[in-house]
Amino acid sequence: RRTGLLIKWPQGGRWDPSLVSQHVLECKALRSGRSLETTIRQGIRQTAGYMDRCKAESGHLPLFDQRRDRSWAERIFRREESADGTPVTVWGM
Repeated sequence: RRTGLLIKWPQGGRWDPSLVSQHVLECKALRSGRSLETTIRQGIRQTAGYMDRCKAESGHLPLFDQRRDRSWAERIFRREESADGTPVTVWGM
């Protein structure tokens, strides 16, 4: 139960722990036989939990669609979701 990637971004041009923003990325792969909506729903809950644990400002769920029967137009998207009021950006790839 660890986040896929935690980005710590310094603010103000220098490293000061009080001026660092944190951003969670939780990557998921979507394979044949899995539902897009189920994968997103589970992924945003997981991402929101990591955000809470890390006190992150934002959460992102990159979703790598590996289903061969989908076109690029179907795979590429961006949408805003939330889990219990915590916003998570979902990126379809």
